[in-house]
Formats: sequence, structure tokens, C-alpha cells
Amino acid sequence: MNANPSLLQNQLTTWLLRRTPANGVRRVASLSAAIASDLGNVREDNQDRAAIARGWDRHGQEYALVAVADGIGGMQDGVTCAAMTIGVFVAAVDQRAQNASNSSDHPEEWLLEGAHAANQALFSRFHASGGSTLVALLLRPGTCPYWLSIGDSRVYCMNNKGLIQSSIDDTIAGQLGKNPEDAIEQSRLLQFVGMGADLEPHIAKLDADSTDAVILTTDGVHYLAPSPGWLGQIIHHSPDPGVCVKRFIDLAKWCGGPDNATVAMITLPVEMQSETRPAYPCLEVWDAYGELQVINPASSKASPALILSPATTSQSSPPPSVARLDLAIDERLGTSSPEQSKSRRGKSSRKPKKSADKQSNGLDKLNEPELPQLHMEFPTKSNNESL
Repeated sequence: MNANPSLLQNQLTTWLLRRTPANGVRRVASLSAAIASDLGNVREDNQDRAAIARGWDRHGQEYALVAVADGIGGMQDGVTCAAMTIGVFVAAVDQRAQNASNSSDHPEEWLLEGAHAANQALFSRFHASGGSTLVALLLRPGTCPYWLSIGDSRVYCMNNKGLIQSSIDDTIAGQLGKNPEDAIEQSRLLQFVGMGADLEPHIAKLDADSTDAVILTTDGVHYLAPSPGWLGQIIHHSPDPGVCVKRFIDLAKWCGGPDNATVAMITLPVEMQSETRPAYPCLEVWDAYGELQVINPASSKASPALILSPATTSQSSPPPSVARLDLAIDERLGTSSPEQSKSRRGKSSRKPKKSADKQSNGLDKLNEPELPQLHMEFPTKSNNESL
């Protein structure tokens, strides 16, 4: 696989590295999903990144992808590592969708290809001195949902028996079924995105008929309870995914907020309707702070363009005319300055975070013949008003 990042990968990574508020919540009504992230009370910057994406394969079949990453403290530039992990992973899955020979192409292969692309991209940049966790869920019509896990971020499933942890932490404590808070010395990661050739992602399918919702969390959320009982009660008593994810991050902050807290939730089943596909080729992406449309994805001969639009933008009509801003990726993405800091909580202590003015985007400059265009509308509502 080519180690050079594609234009789509860099567009997504650039967007995920933009300046954001300390916390955000975003509903994705078309997928009955929501995503939220909070800085917490202790950290100076947020090393979590998460996204919900919706795209269409070459046969016009819709797919949905939910992904959450947690940059590893004690290593180089966790912010950039998490953003690169999501950006490269989503772009690689979309590229696989565009190149799929038939609509029955196995979902497991999509996730594996995305995970290995992200791993190679981070390893090529940081040489195993920087990395990230990754959990993801892939939904396609006519097939069971599949989840992926690398590291100690988690995949939970809600059913009539309550909330169940589906993934197993890539730590000694996790493999032995121990609570990481009770086995700190056994909580170091056994593998992570960016470690190199030995990466072995965990992938499994879900029984969509018996699963009501899937929740992806970073350790800033699931540290709250050794068992998922509390979290299950929050889900059970929340009227919709937006309220649920906000309650998760609020609870994490009320309990001290010692770490960044990020959660994504999607309810099942998801209605996949190919007729809702926009008239123009695009990939739609949401994070906790906004929405993105990438026009002309990697499969198109035209250079992709980025459209940032409010959540009320029509899904079936072309994007509105908005203020135009030329964005040179090679100026937006600088070279990271390696800084060693204290190790993260749950691995040996808590995750260190760098101050915002020292945050490095950490990607090599690009030599693209054409630079993408970034179209932007600046929101006027606060995060709480968007709920």
C-alpha cells in the first residue's frame, strides 16, 4: 500500500485538527446517531478525535462508519496521531467502497484495510514513537454490522439485557478480565495504531436483531464505572442519542474530568436508503463540532473540495454558496516537534496534554498540483443551543 497520504486523507486530517471549543455535541439525525467530546477539567488540549461518516459505494449503496480515536500520551503528538488515525481510516474505507468489485464485498476487509492504512501512515510519520487507539463500527445494507478495536477505547452494545462491553482492551489487565484501575501495572497498551507491522486489529460482527444501540468511548468516559451498569442506566433513561452522549461527557466532567472524554452512539437498525444519495458525489462527515462534505472523493478525477455547512443543510440538494477560503494544506500542517511527557493514565499514569499554543499538527508538507478549497460558515449558536 502506498505510504504517501492521499489528498482526501489530508483534507479530513486538516479538518479534524482545526481549532474547536472545549466541548461539543452533534446529532446526526439521518443516521439516528450522535457524537460528543469534552476537554475535561485537567487537560490543556483534547487528544481525542471522533467522526461519523456516510458515503456511497460504486454501486450506489449507502454505508455508515463511526470511529473514535484516543492519541497516546507519553509519546509524540497525540493530537495529530488521533486526527491522522481518523482521517486516514475514513479515507481508506471510502476508497475501498469506491473500488469494491461488487456490493457483497466483505465488511471485515473494509475495516482491515482502513486500520492498516492508518497504522502505516502513523508508523511512516512517527516510527512507533507516536500512536493512537481506534474503535469503529461499519454499517452496510444487507450485512451484519462489524466493529473494530485497537487499544483500550471500547465498543459497547445495548440490548434487552443491558449494556455489554463487546471489545476487549489491548492490555494485560483487559486480556485477563481485570479492572484497569485495580491493575495499573498491567494497563500498558499491548498494541496501538502506529506500532508497525505487528498490528492485529480485533474485528467481529454484531447481531443487529438483538442490538438496540452501539456506543464507542474513550477511557475518559468508561473509567467512570468498573462495570457498564451505570452507563447502561444513562442510555436506558435518555430520550435520544444526543441527550445520551451529552450526559456521558457531563457525568465524566462532574466526576472530576481527569481526562478527555469522547463518546459516539448510533441506534440500530439504521435505514440505508440509496435514493437519499445527493445529486453530486460526496462523502459526509460529522464530528462533535460540525459537519463536512467532501465533494468529488478520491475515486473522482477532479480535485476534492471541502464544504463545511450547518446541520440544517439539505441532504439532497447541492451545497449552498458560502464564503470561500483558500486553504494550503502544506501551510496548515506543520512538522511536529517531538516532546516527551509523563505517561498516560491507565498505562502508567494520566495522559499528558500539550498547551494549545504548542500543539503541532505533525504532518509532512505536501506537493499536490492543485490545492483543495475550503468553504466555511462560522456558527453563531453555542454548543448547548445546538442540542
